[in-house]
Amino acid sequence: MSLAILLAGIALLVGGLADLLYRVAQNRGIDSGVFIFWQSVIFSAILWVYAIVSGDILKLDTFTWLIGLPAGALGYVGLTLFLLSVKTGDVSVNAPIFRLNFVITAAGAMILLGESFALAKLVGITLALLSVMSFAGIKSLNFNSSQLSSLALVSLGSIVFGIVGILIKYALNNDAEPIPLLLTQTIAFQVAASIYVVYTKKWKPNQATRRYSPWIAVLQLIWASLTLTALSLGEASIIYPIIQLSFVVTAILGIILLHEEFTKGKGLGIVLALGAVGALAIA
Repeated sequence: MSLAILLAGIALLVGGLADLLYRVAQNRGIDSGVFIFWQSVIFSAILWVYAIVSGDILKLDTFTWLIGLPAGALGYVGLTLFLLSVKTGDVSVNAPIFRLNFVITAAGAMILLGESFALAKLVGITLALLSVMSFAGIKSLNFNSSQLSSLALVSLGSIVFGIVGILIKYALNNDAEPIPLLLTQTIAFQVAASIYVVYTKKWKPNQATRRYSPWIAVLQLIWASLTLTALSLGEASIIYPIIQLSFVVTAILGIILLHEEFTKGKGLGIVLALGAVGALAIA
């Protein structure tokens, strides 16, 4: 097993835990925009202090700024579109669909960045796609206007997030380093998150936000660092599909810890996800 695959696997686990905590926070009545603002404040503060102490801040260059700033802004846009979609849609459907951003990133990496079209990789991506669709349970939806609007928003958010992945891999391919790239992304993301709280005049964190945002911020920082390091070592068309299967970990933990329902769709999705990781690991 390569180091890139190992790091991607760890990122998958960390991302799954972070998503589980976010689900708990949602159940405790957070305002998503306010929560993301405070989470990003903590995320950014920890990262910038580390960069100053480690000297990574000195590695910032013009190219990193040119890629990192739009990547951070687009990341916020993609996340916001997803959050808007779940206000009128089914989160159990929209969350897996949002994870389909790995298809955009993988396709872009192979077509635009010259990554290989290895058979094992294509099998792994297909299995990952089937796993997502199995979890989404789209067949059971009633496609009214509200649901269609929700699906349009989450699909657009997924595409935007997929483009972010392509930008990040392009930067890493051209000698940008993970921590400096993250630093520039935090600035654009934080500005966008701040605009939200200023515009809505909602910034005060409730008890759930104060309790969960620091933990999720730390987990997201670990996840982001692992993801960018894995991407610097391996192909985006392998790393991203593995990492985005973190929702499977969230589902398993939700069943065990939150007593969520275990369905045939979830069971099939878990099996397909394991097959996808196995195929991508040998690609």
